[in-house]
Amino acid sequence: MIRMRWRIPVILLFVIIITAVASCSETKEPGQSSQDPVQQAAPFEELALFLNDEQVALYQKAGKVYRLFRGIPDLIDLPSYFQDGICNLEEQGYSSTTELVSHCINGMARYVSCAGEIDSFSDFAELCGSVFTEGYWEELNTATGWGAPVFIEIDNCLFYADCSKGTTPGYDPEQYPDTYELSFRDEKEIRFSVIGHYKIYSNGDGEIDHFSIQTYSFPVKMVLEQEGWRFSLFSDPGLDLQAFS
Repeated sequence: MIRMRWRIPVILLFVIIITAVASCSETKEPGQSSQDPVQQAAPFEELALFLNDEQVALYQKAGKVYRLFRGIPDLIDLPSYFQDGICNLEEQGYSSTTELVSHCINGMARYVSCAGEIDSFSDFAELCGSVFTEGYWEELNTATGWGAPVFIEIDNCLFYADCSKGTTPGYDPEQYPDTYELSFRDEKEIRFSVIGHYKIYSNGDGEIDHFSIQTYSFPVKMVLEQEGWRFSLFSDPGLDLQAFS
């Protein structure tokens, strides 16, 4: 009987230790997201309902290339920007020993030499042609409003316009992810909409927590070419809606 008195507390202590170890194994490392991988992939779940994995990956890559034409051309200098996976621009620091060269076109647009891995116009054209139709990316490059393209070739080197453009206020895709809506699909063409969600704050009440969510829809179009699927129309909710009416 004396042994039984000691055996029960020992067993309880053993159970407590096992429970504590299991609890510690679930503790997340510093900097690790509180969301599990399924939740992190949620923004593209609706897109995956009507696009295959290859097409979803093409959409993600096209989004990176599209930003170059929509006011953030210097992203082309970031290392690993076009590699597979999500690129965290806030953490993506880089340093370059390349001396930047600048040119002025039409007395208005100032151009800066590319300092990244893509430093020739032929490489840039190949990159754009991997996600967009030739006519569409050329249109994106020239439809600037200042009479000169975003990217040009000078002395066999690639230059980009020294310009910048912020995202739409209230657009926070991490908190309110984009959604997608298929409108048409056949063997050679896919049309769908990307829907952006925006925080619209109340005016005059002095309370920053008072806001409503408005949605705006943007068209996207994919066509099947000889080399594979390409986008002939693209949109970015964070860059294509600059002001609310």
